[in-house]
Amino acid sequence: MGRIGDGESVLEPSAGHGAIARYVPRENPLTAVEPSQSLFSKLQIKAGGNGRRFENTIFEDYNVVNKHDVVLMNPPFGAGGRLAVDHVAKAFQHLEEADVSLPSFREARQTK
Repeated sequence: MGRIGDGESVLEPSAGHGAIARYVPRENPLTAVEPSQSLFSKLQIKAGGNGRRFENTIFEDYNVVNKHDVVLMNPPFGAGGRLAVDHVAKAFQHLEEADVSLPSFREARQTK
């Protein structure tokens, strides 16, 4: 996971059940977006707390006026990876400055 500075606000689009969001330090504001109601409930349990905001909607509908310092994401890939490309492009629109962290497959294999 990328480094998150003290007090930096974090966005996780398409947060699923909270596999990434739950590791965001509790002192950092977090906004997590997830359209699936069943995953949304699990997300709130795993990553909830003060300073946490959860949006039960698709990331495409999350308004770009909402700005964050850091985006942590494992984008959904869709057909041919097009959805991932669209998610990453939209994530950049939500940043105060460009800082997107994507988990690498190499890191994921090494942690198992």
